[in-house]
Amino acid sequence: MAISPRLKTSPCACGYFAVFIGLAGLVVGAIAGGLFAVWRVNRRRARPVA
Repeated sequence: MAISPRLKTSPCACGYFAVFIGLAGLVVGAIAGGLFAVWRVNRRRARPVA
């Protein structure tokens, strides 16, 4: 079976796509985690203990 030249570059492009998806997930997770932490701290502080 002959491999077409177009399919030869596919794994490389797929690898870059996976890396970009992973980095985007890290950025979105960091932003969401920061917002969740700020919301949680502000929610706890709004309720006086004593």
